[in-house]
Amino acid sequence: EKDSTGFQRSVKRVLLDENGNSKHDSDTSLEEGRTEQAIDLSNVKQAPALPPEIASEPQVVLVQGDLIQVSKQRQDGWAFGSKLHNADE
Repeated sequence: EKDSTGFQRSVKRVLLDENGNSKHDSDTSLEEGRTEQAIDLSNVKQAPALPPEIASEPQVVLVQGDLIQVSKQRQDGWAFGSKLHNADE
């Protein structure tokens, strides 16, 4: 059994229109002092389909420069872990 630390991190949600372009959601609040930045989706690379046994696990979007911590890596290359730092911060 794991003990909860109570740690919470803010989440940046990116909504896409029907053409795959990011659009602003008026219900999405930004942390005080931060401004919304346009996200360039022109160089997005999508991984192959997840194996069925991990398809229900949470997933994260990574961009070049993000710092991640891998907690476990499978033989097929898929990994579990956390994003520690966003490249744009």
